[in-house]
Amino acid sequence: MSKLTLESIERDEIESLFEYLTTQRDFWYGDYARYITNDVAEILFKLPDEEARKSVVAESMKVEDAFFNGTVWPYEKPNIYIPDGEIEVQFEGKPEDAFDEETLKEAYINDESSDLAYFSFGYGVVFPVNINKLREAAKTYGE
Repeated sequence: MSKLTLESIERDEIESLFEYLTTQRDFWYGDYARYITNDVAEILFKLPDEEARKSVVAESMKVEDAFFNGTVWPYEKPNIYIPDGEIEVQFEGKPEDAFDEETLKEAYINDESSDLAYFSFGYGVVFPVNINKLREAAKTYGE
């Protein structure tokens, strides 16, 4: 069994958040909507509903371009930002068997009997948006 690394934990979290962003309704009605840059928001919130928004967003971003910002938002370029600083990872067995050495140094584990490790990756995830692709995708909805 391969050990978890900081990179794999970070990538799994980004992929999970991307799926949330492109599939879950509550993103568009919760506090997260305020973390969208104005140029992106102007296009998205003219769309008829959250299904259109999710579809257009999925067409205008690549999950592999997303990254943990490491500083407080905003990031200057067109983007959608999701505050997310701490990641909880459940593991089986001993921590040293679950994580590589570098990753284990960064983990916070409450006690020896715990199967949860916590990692801090900064303040949140930036999902860069290709504004031209966003405009094109929005045209399919008449915007």
